[in-house]
Amino acid sequence: MALISLSVSPAKGESLSVATVPWLAALVMLAQMPHYLYLPWWVSLAGATLVVLGVARWRHPDMRWLTLLTNGWSLTLAAAIAVVLIKAHYGYFIGRDPCVAFLFLLVSCKFAESRSIKDATLLICLSAFLLSTRYFYSQSLISGIVTVPAVLAIGGAFYVIRQKKPTSSLTEPLAITGKLLLQGLPIAALLFVIFPRLPGPLWSLPHDSAATTGLSDSMTLGSISELSQSGAVAFRVDFDTPVPNAQSLYWRGPVLSQFDGRTWSQNNLQSLSSQQSLNFLPKSDKRYLLNPDASATPPVTQYTVTLEPHQRHWLFALDVPASLPVNDAGTQARLSHDFQLLSATPVSDTLRYQQTSFLQDRYYDTQPPGRVDGQVSGQVSGPVSGKNQRTHQFARQLRQQYPDDTDLANAMLRWFAEEPYFYTLRPTLAGDNPVDEFLFDSLRGFCEHYAAAFTVVMRAAGIPARIVTGYQGGEMNGEYMIVRQSDAHAWAEVWIDNAWRRYDPTAAVAPSRVEAGIGAALPSDEPLPTLARFDTSWLRAAHLRWDSVNYQWQQWVVDFNTGKQQNLWRKLGFPNPSPLHVALVVIGAAALWSLLLLRGQWSWRPLRRRPPEDRLWERWLRHLQLSGLEKLSHEGPQDLGQRAAKAWPVHQNSILSITSALVTLRYSSPIPVARNRLVTTLKRDLNSLPSPKEWRQSTNHRDNNKATLTLSDLNGHYTDRV
Repeated sequence: MALISLSVSPAKGESLSVATVPWLAALVMLAQMPHYLYLPWWVSLAGATLVVLGVARWRHPDMRWLTLLTNGWSLTLAAAIAVVLIKAHYGYFIGRDPCVAFLFLLVSCKFAESRSIKDATLLICLSAFLLSTRYFYSQSLISGIVTVPAVLAIGGAFYVIRQKKPTSSLTEPLAITGKLLLQGLPIAALLFVIFPRLPGPLWSLPHDSAATTGLSDSMTLGSISELSQSGAVAFRVDFDTPVPNAQSLYWRGPVLSQFDGRTWSQNNLQSLSSQQSLNFLPKSDKRYLLNPDASATPPVTQYTVTLEPHQRHWLFALDVPASLPVNDAGTQARLSHDFQLLSATPVSDTLRYQQTSFLQDRYYDTQPPGRVDGQVSGQVSGPVSGKNQRTHQFARQLRQQYPDDTDLANAMLRWFAEEPYFYTLRPTLAGDNPVDEFLFDSLRGFCEHYAAAFTVVMRAAGIPARIVTGYQGGEMNGEYMIVRQSDAHAWAEVWIDNAWRRYDPTAAVAPSRVEAGIGAALPSDEPLPTLARFDTSWLRAAHLRWDSVNYQWQQWVVDFNTGKQQNLWRKLGFPNPSPLHVALVVIGAAALWSLLLLRGQWSWRPLRRRPPEDRLWERWLRHLQLSGLEKLSHEGPQDLGQRAAKAWPVHQNSILSITSALVTLRYSSPIPVARNRLVTTLKRDLNSLPSPKEWRQSTNHRDNNKATLTLSDLNGHYTDRV
């Protein structure tokens, strides 16, 4: 369908002028510029080449090879080749990325073949649509800023192609476009704020699978240490209750239960049924089961998470989640048996949801873990495929020394604290027995090394255990918290006394990792991103300020949803506005603003301020025009009067008298008293004139019985009267 925009015959209609080509070329380049970061390099290069060819054809119209390359048939063939190449590059064609890439090239093709105003108008429309596709990838403040030059270019191009006379001025089109944008901005802001919003998106676009930075559904030793070298934002948090201390900031994510000796992966995720979930809820407040023997409820925190897209299903919440996420978009979420919060669809756009959590390091379950995940309990009591046998032997020795499960777990933590283990982002590469090599040989590792070794030891000792991945900590930036990919963390959960208890062996080796963050736990020579360092550099401070501005944009513009709109109506005294109220507000505000903008063009105000001789002169011109006599562009009052006297010789005296009075008023500047008398006389003479219909009937019927007067004869007559 898109190929229809490429004509195979020369464009018909009014031709473009050469002066419009720079504007159209600038428009295409500015509309394509925001897509350079998201498209393959060869697509960007091909688009720029077509634009250059189009400009060259206009500058050198006599070069035949340029004409052949930019005619309709050649560009249609180029578009067909683009379809094949894009399909080969992405592996599919119906999707966001390939369709945007194809539209990108079509805009360049349309510019190269544009020859008429009709082509230019269609090119402007295609460029505007291409510009809007920038928001398929990002709706940040910077996305809005980079589109402003293209919007100005759209207005300037429209202005230039509609001008009858080519203009070389750059400021005039931009000034008019900027003025129109400023005039329409209040109405656009009003519609944005009060226009009724739907609880969910009006339409959605299937997102392409793309590599994203974030946690995976599997873990090998070293994977999280690589992730921690990224300073990208994972999510942001607004706390409705006091901010928890650093030791409570464990953001729960994927839970890994399967282990093959090298790689940890997720078990088959099973969501809780409605009947099963009741076993996790206390009778008092309908939340997950706490310690049934405890009389006090643990601290509860409420917060709002703004999660960046990661193309996965999991959501993040502080341990332990006490509710399902709530958001205005109607996103469905569920809770798995291992207490993962899972979205029904992959998180492909920025997602904002409200969450409640109990700040505790354990939760109780009435079901033994073996019924949920067989590998958590007895199936891993021995070596897996003959790997990590030294670790299993070490676990059996610990079990003989510590028959109690809690004592054994604490003994393992003391082992990490007392032995010369090092916390580092650059551990030794693991071999076929990664846990053995870390635990007894290298003694150097990151959080996943300590969590994996601890979990394998617990399992080998016959204690159900698993690994939980997520994030630990966060940085306050004003009133909200930033959690980065560098805060990625892994810890262990162990089944003891009918409860899953959190154990973080990393805290035993590097306590500052939990207390002050990863930046305080690693030396300066570690490959940690700059933003994760707790320094006071101006670059870091500027980045945090920009993040704050962009976050406010996301919160109050992009995420201005139904709930915020209803809160605004309540503050204005209209808790439940009807559609009629909304329509009246919009129409009234738009009418008032339009009147303010058009007040300088109201006809009665200029007429009231204009001098009487100007109004009388226009009245005289209208009378002559209705009588059949048009004023020529080069004529003044005297020449017009002489021509009118020849056309209507019967009324020669009146015509010359009126002409003489108008000349005196406009060019002689009489004293006020004489001026007023002359105005009165002129009005009387105009009122005494026959109607235009009578003048048209008497045209060219001369009365030879009356004497013919000249304008010079009447000058003295009016001077004597004044």
